[in-house]
Amino acid sequence: MEVDVAADRAAVFELLSDLRGYGDWLGASASFRTVDVDGDAPVGAGTRYRDVFQQRFAEGEVTRFEPPVRLAFREALGGRGDATITTCYRLEQLPGGTRVQRHYHFRARGRARYDLWRLRGEIRAENRRILSRLRDHLERDRSR
Repeated sequence: MEVDVAADRAAVFELLSDLRGYGDWLGASASFRTVDVDGDAPVGAGTRYRDVFQQRFAEGEVTRFEPPVRLAFREALGGRGDATITTCYRLEQLPGGTRVQRHYHFRARGRARYDLWRLRGEIRAENRRILSRLRDHLERDRSR
C-alpha cells in the first residue's frame, strides 16, 4: 500500500517513528488503542513497545531505523511468537512531498494461522486507515 503526502520525507519519518505520539494523530479504532513504549530513551532500532488493540495486544520491536528512508516493526500478537506481523515503511522524496510505502507480512503457526486469516480484512483496513490519517495529519499541519 502507498500514499503520497504533501510533506517532507523527514517530517513523515519523524511522525512514524514517534511511537509515543501515535495517539495524537492516529486516534483509536477497532484495531488500535495505544502504544506503550518501554523506557524514556528516544525511539530507534531495538526499541520495544506494546501495541494495544481493542481486545488484543502485541509485543513489538523497532527492527529498522534508517532516517529518513526506512522504518520497520515486528509485532508478536498476544506477546507470543505464534503469530507475527512485520510492517515496513519506505519513504521516497517526491517534488512537493513524499511517497509512503507500507508493506506488511504475516507469519503464523498452529491455530494462529486461522486467527490471522480471519483478521486479514481488518488488518488491511487498518493499514489503509493509518496511511490516510498520516496524510491528513501532515497535510493539515502544513496548511496552518
